[in-house]
Amino acid sequence: MAAKGTVPMAAIVIGGTGATGKSLLRNLLQAKDKVSKVTLLSRSTLTSLDGVDLSSEQSQGRLVQHVEDLESVSDSKVKEVCTGGHVLFNCMGTHLSLLFFGTPSAYRTVAYDVPARLTKLAHQAGVAHSSVLTAIVSNPNSWSLYVRCKGQLEAIGQELFPYTSAFRAGMLDRGEDSRFLEKISLLFSSGLSVNTLSEAMFLDALAYHTNRQSGEETSSEGKNTLSIFYDNDIRQICRRYEIILQRLYLWTMATQSPSSLAAVVIGATGATGKCLVQTLLAAKDKVAKVTILGRRKLESIEGVDVSQEESEGRLVQHVQDLDEVTGEKVKELCTGSHVFFNCLGSTRAKAGSADAFRHIDLEIPVQLAKAACEAGVPHCSVVTSQGANPNSWFLYTQVKGQVENELKGVGFSYTTVFRPGVLRRSGEEPRFGEKLLLMLIKGMPVSLLAEAMFHDAWDYHGKSTSEATANSALFYDSDIRRICQEKTTPAATTE
Repeated sequence: MAAKGTVPMAAIVIGGTGATGKSLLRNLLQAKDKVSKVTLLSRSTLTSLDGVDLSSEQSQGRLVQHVEDLESVSDSKVKEVCTGGHVLFNCMGTHLSLLFFGTPSAYRTVAYDVPARLTKLAHQAGVAHSSVLTAIVSNPNSWSLYVRCKGQLEAIGQELFPYTSAFRAGMLDRGEDSRFLEKISLLFSSGLSVNTLSEAMFLDALAYHTNRQSGEETSSEGKNTLSIFYDNDIRQICRRYEIILQRLYLWTMATQSPSSLAAVVIGATGATGKCLVQTLLAAKDKVAKVTILGRRKLESIEGVDVSQEESEGRLVQHVQDLDEVTGEKVKELCTGSHVFFNCLGSTRAKAGSADAFRHIDLEIPVQLAKAACEAGVPHCSVVTSQGANPNSWFLYTQVKGQVENELKGVGFSYTTVFRPGVLRRSGEEPRFGEKLLLMLIKGMPVSLLAEAMFHDAWDYHGKSTSEATANSALFYDSDIRRICQEKTTPAATTE
């Protein structure tokens, strides 16, 4: 947390158009009270970023994009754009295919020569902190060119800067940006989410900047400091920060508790939706009302007395074909609610055709979401799928990507997208493809997904307008597990 009176941080980012770089930029730009300016040095323009209005940030001067070939950009220009910056983030990386199918000199140019030159120039411009993404086995003396380049980048940072942070991440979960071999590996092991990595890089830089501003030097006896962070360290940085926020949140709630949550759910008769409704109704001290819109009534929920919840007014079921329900009726049912949960999901086989599938998974939820937004619901939470991409060749992932984009554009103050991988649906027969995958991997229980959706909605509901700076969030499997772990681990028993 920035200390009172601390000058906001100014950051320079190279490699900002890759998965980690984009996630880092999102963290920086959403921290409006802590980060005054972000300068992106890149050979291509970043045109969109989930959760950030790039045009607004650029017009306000908080985001500056200098687009030029990084091999040919002049020394004077690099020093000019770096002047006044506090930290240089190096997220540059190149595909290993350049190493295997190109020449060693071409690989070294991209992997070391260019970022090393920019690092030296940033130091000459007065930047005090170098934060670099390297590799788990980085070693400046290695026989492997890849490992040697990563180690040499760490060494040059330590040589020049008072403080250098080296993030030696292992297997990264880049979501849809994951490379083919990474996707195969991630089927068998849980990687480190780029969201977690970028959050740790941001928090580390913020902590050093705050200490430096307050006169607390990280380096000892005038020596430069190199801090190395592996996967467990990266997770621990985020965990400790979450504990601080959690304690502040609990203190705030003790003095001024938010009103109970009112939720609207579509797709409540499916495995995820049913589990979500169960989770919401079990939180009696936090959830005042759950309204279900669907074509079938939810007759039973494990652990819930449906009749009693309906008689007490905590559960309202509006049963009607979603094609036929009017916008006015949806607005009436959604008025006074705080979150609109979309758990609708089908397949081409179940729907009967591509058009029918698109209608169920895209057109209906977007139509209902627009009415909910017009009724004043501030938050939309939607379940899609890992690999969701509006430009995908596959109908399923294409439609899931399209519904994400459409819902983000509806006008909600905050939109949360959950992209789980293979789900374990208790009480339901897995689909054929899921059954094959579940023979090889553990899968994610729908109960865990539902729990994360509830925690996310409750956390957003409890935030003030000034705290809720982001307008969207994206969660993959590793993020979903982290949310649930943080909420179930008592702060008092954690360091």
